[in-house]
Amino acid sequence: MERDLWVYCMSAPEKYLAFFRRVYTDTPNDGVERYPGLALSWTWPAFFFTFPWLLFRKQYLLGFLFLGIITILGILSPISDLFLLVIWIVLKFVIALNAKSIYVGKAVTKIREARTRQIPVREWEAHLQLIGGVSHLGALLAIAYIVALIIVDIIILNGAA
Repeated sequence: MERDLWVYCMSAPEKYLAFFRRVYTDTPNDGVERYPGLALSWTWPAFFFTFPWLLFRKQYLLGFLFLGIITILGILSPISDLFLLVIWIVLKFVIALNAKSIYVGKAVTKIREARTRQIPVREWEAHLQLIGGVSHLGALLAIAYIVALIIVDIIILNGAA
């Protein structure tokens, strides 16, 4: 499973492999078993660049959920800007604490699913890179979205002044 995880991650696999070794153990039946309990581990890029990091690591559902929560709270809620900032930081903190656990858990699940298919040995690593890996396009789109929001915010603030 370790070799498969290395190929799946593509970018900075040693960090995720170290986390995997700390949280999982090999079993004779399906390859790995997760130790019970919490598996927290801090990830700085997930804290500072939450939305781009989530899309870069192909965590699309969680990325758009994060974006949706922040957007809905920012647009529809009559709460103060300070309260919104606190919620935003707390969400980023929670994601950064769980980022490796979420990513490695998804990797283990996807690798297990791939093992049930009849994938030829010569195509195995290419398949792992396809289902895993990273999305540079996803990260770029997230960054472009954030820049567009900043530009729109500046235009609105200048128009209001």
